[in-house]
Amino acid sequence: ACADGSLHVFTAAGRRALPVLFASAAAAALHASADDALLLVSADGELLVWRGLPQRPSCALSCSAAGLLRGGGVRLRHASLLADGAPLLMLSSGAYIYAPHLKAWLRATDDDFRGSVHFSSLPPPRAAPTAAAPLAALQGAHAAAAGRFGGGQAAALAAELSRLPPERQRLLTLGHLEHNMATARALGSAAEYAA
Repeated sequence: ACADGSLHVFTAAGRRALPVLFASAAAAALHASADDALLLVSADGELLVWRGLPQRPSCALSCSAAGLLRGGGVRLRHASLLADGAPLLMLSSGAYIYAPHLKAWLRATDDDFRGSVHFSSLPPPRAAPTAAAPLAALQGAHAAAAGRFGGGQAAALAAELSRLPPERQRLLTLGHLEHNMATARALGSAAEYAA
């Protein structure tokens, strides 16, 4: 990917597979998956997913993430494709998954539930593999990127929780659990939905 927005696709043998492709702007992120798919997020928020590369390329998805990238200080930290092919964007504001059937971005993680009794400043257990617990993996990755682990964060969170009125904490906890259930369902994670 080049600064002028051009994308050069080559075969594993190093031969040019396609003429030069042009996105709307320079690439902000690229992700290639093992199933011959390529995700491109351009600097202006255009998101494209091509499948069948390099032999039979086709555009599987074209959408915009510009709305997520607006606002002061929002940064794109990581872009990838989930096992079902859905794009995942890790931003400084949270993790977002594109749902093609809704033509919308779903916010999978954020810090809106800091008052919930289930909101944690502790890293998730290392034994939980990403495929078995995608929601926990996303929440852990977001918390790590936000710098929530270590450095007195647990004490700060405990102090913040002690200042919340009980009714507010109860409502935040209920909202947090409902959000986690809806996100687990959207991710197809039956085990996390049931837990």
